[in-house]
Amino acid sequence: MGKKRKVIFSILAIFIIIGFIVGGVIIKKRLAEKNQKNEAVKEVSKKTDLVTQKITFDGTIAYDDEVEYYAESSGDHKQISKVLVEQGDIVKKGQLLIEYDMDEYNDLLDDLKTAKLELSTLQEDLKNYQTSDKTEILSLDNSILTNENSIKEYEATIKNNENTISLKQNQLTVLESTLKQDKELLEKGYKSSTEIKDSENTVKEYKDAIAQLKETNSNLKRSITLSNSAKNLNAEKLKLQKNTSLDKTIAYNMKVKKLAIEKQKIVIAAYEEQIKTFQRQTIAKDDGVVTEVNASDNETVDVGASVITVANNKKLIINADVSEYEVNKIAIGDKATFTGDGFEKTYTATVTKILPVGGTDDDDNVVVPIELTVDMSDVTETIRNNYTVSVVIDKTPKEKSILLPVSSIVKDNAGNSYVYIKGTGTEPIKKQIKTGEIKGTEVEIIGLSTTDQVVEVKQDKNKKTDQGMMGGPMGGGEGGPPPGGGGGPR
Repeated sequence: MGKKRKVIFSILAIFIIIGFIVGGVIIKKRLAEKNQKNEAVKEVSKKTDLVTQKITFDGTIAYDDEVEYYAESSGDHKQISKVLVEQGDIVKKGQLLIEYDMDEYNDLLDDLKTAKLELSTLQEDLKNYQTSDKTEILSLDNSILTNENSIKEYEATIKNNENTISLKQNQLTVLESTLKQDKELLEKGYKSSTEIKDSENTVKEYKDAIAQLKETNSNLKRSITLSNSAKNLNAEKLKLQKNTSLDKTIAYNMKVKKLAIEKQKIVIAAYEEQIKTFQRQTIAKDDGVVTEVNASDNETVDVGASVITVANNKKLIINADVSEYEVNKIAIGDKATFTGDGFEKTYTATVTKILPVGGTDDDDNVVVPIELTVDMSDVTETIRNNYTVSVVIDKTPKEKSILLPVSSIVKDNAGNSYVYIKGTGTEPIKKQIKTGEIKGTEVEIIGLSTTDQVVEVKQDKNKKTDQGMMGGPMGGGEGGPPPGGGGGPR
């Protein structure tokens, strides 16, 4: 009996020992699984900072506005006496640029003087020819001549007005057609109401001008009728007067003398107009810099030829070609700074034009031409045309961005980027985001809340996740700048 009990106790002891061993193994396994799970999900340190984004490119200084000066005269050629400036000279408004030969001008003055003396002689001759008994016929002659001259002026004015009406009518037809098209474009959203209003005002102005010209012609035709009536009446009076008292020869001679006087007055007026418009010198219309000189001392040039060009150096622009990867980051109104080897200080400019089409540079890279206007208020140095400058546009945001380690980003086969964040349960939640600029080992995150708790999920080596692996930067190759520029939001 005692021996049997010993056997039973031995068996029980063995079962107890086995129980302890099995229980320990189970507990150890569970603890290991728990520790493994804790190691697989690790919270990521998230921070905020300003992401610097500077766009840099080279450009060329250019003058925004140039004025050409031409040789002007009544003849075919013009003689230059002296050119007083050279290319590159800074000039002021009113400054003398070119002097012309004065021989032609002096000849005109002499001709005018002679013509006036001839007129004085003709007038004196007519005065002496007149006698007291010729007063009535002279008066009638004057009246008839005045009527005839008035009729000629009226007819000439009517003809000019009719030509103008015809021209404006043709222009009006084009404007009305354009307005109709613009209204159709307005309905489609391609034109603004302001542009339509301007076009309508232009059409109205043309219609009003045509109506005014027609009314003027109507009044002139009435004046012609009245002048003809007066002329006919005076002619009848003159006929009666000549038949009753005066010699017809005398009346004829007086008319000839008067016509000679009128002709001489026309000659004088022509000389005076030539003298008035004669180009004795070329004077700068505004401040600027001489960019081109096409004449020299004692040179004969063709009338109408460009002799000198002056650019407005108080308004400079920068012409630049920006890569296709950078240009979409630039907007009209963006401020920029620029420097150059030709001057010491750094100055500011504003983007004023971005061309809608691009081209290629010498290396066949796609570029888009842009234009920046220089702020001249703080320019204290001489900046010349064709200077090469380095331009910087700072696009750094005013608000801080969320930054995460590059290693925390995962990516699927479709190219979408994700992070894991803590959810309400035990398992992390996958959230889609976009990436921006890379800053060292960190990347700008777009689409993530500051309250989101990001975790890094360590994956089983034998288990794939999201068709892509977390291994490399940006989860399998998303990040990195495109050729020729920094990486923008993806």
